[in-house]
Amino acid sequence: MKRVLILSQPLHNNYGGLLQAFALQKVVKSLGFDVVTNNAKLKPNREITFKKIIVFCYNKAKNIAKKILRYKSITPQISQVISQNTRKFIDKFIDNQHIENLSDEIIEQFDIFLVGSDQVFRKKWSSVTKYFLEDLQDRNDKIKVAYAASFGTDDLSEWTEYDIKVCQKLTPKFRAISVREDSGVEIFKKYFNTNVQHVLDPTLLLEKEDYLKTIDEEDSSIKSNVLMCYVLDKTSEKMQIINKIKNKTGLDVLEIMPKENYTADTKDISKCIFPSVSKWLAGFRDAKFVVTDSFHGTVFSIIFQKPFIVIGNQMRGLSRMSSLLTIFGLKERLISTESELKKSLFENIDYEKVNDIKVQWKNKSLDFLKNNLK
Repeated sequence: MKRVLILSQPLHNNYGGLLQAFALQKVVKSLGFDVVTNNAKLKPNREITFKKIIVFCYNKAKNIAKKILRYKSITPQISQVISQNTRKFIDKFIDNQHIENLSDEIIEQFDIFLVGSDQVFRKKWSSVTKYFLEDLQDRNDKIKVAYAASFGTDDLSEWTEYDIKVCQKLTPKFRAISVREDSGVEIFKKYFNTNVQHVLDPTLLLEKEDYLKTIDEEDSSIKSNVLMCYVLDKTSEKMQIINKIKNKTGLDVLEIMPKENYTADTKDISKCIFPSVSKWLAGFRDAKFVVTDSFHGTVFSIIFQKPFIVIGNQMRGLSRMSSLLTIFGLKERLISTESELKKSLFENIDYEKVNDIKVQWKNKSLDFLKNNLK
């Protein structure tokens, strides 16, 4: 049986990140592979350049400023407390290893290196040359595939010229590449002279029932009149939109997030603990309506067939939202201001039509994995 190493973002407290890792591993296992997901960020090479010296000095200055402003870092001990519920999901449902470097010893343990999903090609979050598998560039005996990889933005403005040049040489080393957004297809054409396939996020390759099986007994009771509110970056404008939706629907707001973010002023760390993935999924299951600014909040609204509204989140990238909603003919669900709320957004979605589209894209996406991992 061939061994697959999935290289995604580290498994932390991001519900969407955890569930895409769970879904991709489950799908690849179902195809008959022995699969492990990496639970660490790949470290960049440590060569010294002038730019790196500048960045080092900047980070040092920033850390000093944080201390002056009483910024309190999250220690490993505090992280364990905050992550105790999400960690249970990782331990129970995702086979993982902590790999920071693709050493020769690690490379020999696997036959296939599968990059994705999530924003693995976003410079802000990753050493992009590492996720273009520069450590395997001379290993033609290893299969290299990217599935539903994302740049997170519409262009490569975050990248350096060096990154682009290196990745241009690495791109042909892949057996196949697929991306999560239509903008990713255009980026590969423009910068890498490569045609890649547009596929679904791995969470959409599973069915609602697959997620319902992971909900714990303690979260099995059905809540009523739920307005599921999953907003990652709260602003006064977003709160106005949420309040208007609450008043319009008459539903009770349910937020599945820590009561507080951990800061220097935190006195009760129990308020900073992330609720379980089970509770988060139960929120979507029970919701009568969803409002979110999250990509995966949008995905799970679709999976659980809920009426929903997406508030545009420029900071986290709009291209992935727009691309996802366009696929399913739901682009009007994306708004930016309260004035864009209209009566039609509170009507039920034609999920029969949405599901027909989902089946077509799911089959195409599964074919990509079947054809390129064998």
